[in-house]
Amino acid sequence: MIALVSGGSGFIGSHLVATLRARGVEVRTLARPLPPDEHLARDPLWHGVTHLFHLAARTRAPHAAAFHEANVRFTERLIAAATAQPVPPHLLFVSSLAAAGPSPAWGHPRRETDPPTPVEGYGRSKLAAERRLQALAAAAGERLPWTILRPPGVYGPRDRDFLTLFRQLQRPMHWRATPGWHAHTITHVHDVVSALLLAADQASTRGRVYHLGGDDVTWDGLYDAVAAALDTCTPKSSRRRVALPVPPPLLTMAGHAGGLWARLTGHVPLASPDKIILGRQPWWLSSGAALTADTGWHPTVSLADGLRDTARWYRTNGWL
Repeated sequence: MIALVSGGSGFIGSHLVATLRARGVEVRTLARPLPPDEHLARDPLWHGVTHLFHLAARTRAPHAAAFHEANVRFTERLIAAATAQPVPPHLLFVSSLAAAGPSPAWGHPRRETDPPTPVEGYGRSKLAAERRLQALAAAAGERLPWTILRPPGVYGPRDRDFLTLFRQLQRPMHWRATPGWHAHTITHVHDVVSALLLAADQASTRGRVYHLGGDDVTWDGLYDAVAAALDTCTPKSSRRRVALPVPPPLLTMAGHAGGLWARLTGHVPLASPDKIILGRQPWWLSSGAALTADTGWHPTVSLADGLRDTARWYRTNGWL
């Protein structure tokens, strides 16, 4: 295998690159901005590449056009360059559960056969990128083998999204913006990397879309599990914590203010209209049964172990 990775410096991408290199794989990385289209396909980076792992994406943007440019147009350019190679590589595209949309109820995780119903800009852009990939591959006579994976929420060392939650729980009082009974699936980054590598190794995954499973947990359960991890690994954590729910009208106002700030400055804060929409969905649950059936993949990192691992990394690296 010779692997070309987009987004190799990001959270999941950095773990993927490290794992590939530990296995003796030659790894090359693509950096933004890409060269002009007429040069991209002829870049020496492509020589001999057997697998293209496409992880680069923008998860926050001030408007739909920015999502399209970063997540759809960027993907189109990679597909065109990959298809132009004498032997196109196997493209493994990391999409998101957001492209599929929320689940209808507890106990009914999203599956690949469900019609996609994304509810905000990021999810719509990832679904659009998936559909462009499928359409362009078909137009090229299926020369480009592809596999799409839709992870749910991903956590682990180097992640900055869950870091906010860990930092909140270091304090004796913290705000909670999401009802505690809302539930979601989360997966440790090591399990996401193992899913990518299994999908890359097996021809049966080509032309397929897969969801990833993990731990199904309510927000109350996640807060409790993060607190336990902090109490074990971080001496500065507070063992007495008071949760303060954010009133829904205040949350709505914060989302509108965040949206206005994003349009004015281009910087998207944590409270934005898209994030408010995401948080209002009761269930973000995902099943990895199809991937397990085709590859034997299953999550191996328990929630408690994964959170302790993450807290320990944050503490060791000065993030907490």
